[in-house]
Amino acid sequence: MRADLGARGMPIAGGTDVIVELRAGPAQGTTFIDLTLIDEMKGIREVDGGIRVGALTTHEEAANSTLLLERATALSEACSQVGSLQIRNRGTLGGNVANAAPCADGLTALVCLEARARLVSLAGGAREMLVEDLIERPYRTAMTSEELILDFFLPAPGEGARSAFIKLGRRDALAISRINAACLIEKDGDEVTRCRLAVGSVMPRTQRVREAEEDVEGRRVGMETAFNAGEAVAGRMVEASGVRWSTPYKEPAVRAIVKRAVLGAMGLKEG
Repeated sequence: MRADLGARGMPIAGGTDVIVELRAGPAQGTTFIDLTLIDEMKGIREVDGGIRVGALTTHEEAANSTLLLERATALSEACSQVGSLQIRNRGTLGGNVANAAPCADGLTALVCLEARARLVSLAGGAREMLVEDLIERPYRTAMTSEELILDFFLPAPGEGARSAFIKLGRRDALAISRINAACLIEKDGDEVTRCRLAVGSVMPRTQRVREAEEDVEGRRVGMETAFNAGEAVAGRMVEASGVRWSTPYKEPAVRAIVKRAVLGAMGLKEG
């Protein structure tokens, strides 16, 4: 169908953002190709070396997955906080990534967990790339017009690893992220041996903040280390985006959200 339609054919998964965008004006000449009945693009399963999550897996399925809750907690938590129950039952992880909105909750968790997207093309070829590298800028990915996301591979974390996701919205429910953060921590006793930290709605695209990761690794588990991570991310945000009218609000908010995500991944709570 897509080969026949060419540029006029737009594949959609949940289509939750597409339907809203249509209100701004009809997509003249566009034919939507609904992917939701393709079973091969669904499901969450353990594989050698990690977990594979189908691109058509809904947010609600991911949120309720025991496997993700135990092995990729940040992704399960992120998906549980997307929109409303209706949106979570319709929206998909593949659509979340392909849409590449800076505020996408699932996207931040996938980047933090170093997930790789498997892309398939009309020509029959396939390739894999890190989800972080797939996102080029807001609402723009490195996918070609002939590619679809088939699934995501999440590498197995180290023994005893934990991850967490925290978001800040304008209200407690049905909220689009103003800031979100996901963190993965591996530790040896009281020392952090590995840290992966990603943020969304903070910089031009969802990405890991390596300066903060390096600052956390080798330090002791605790509030001070989490606080320093928040400071590093806030500084990186100002460096990347400059000082804006929202900076006096957003800078301390970023510090707090990142600190809570790091504490969560350490297995601690604030205070």
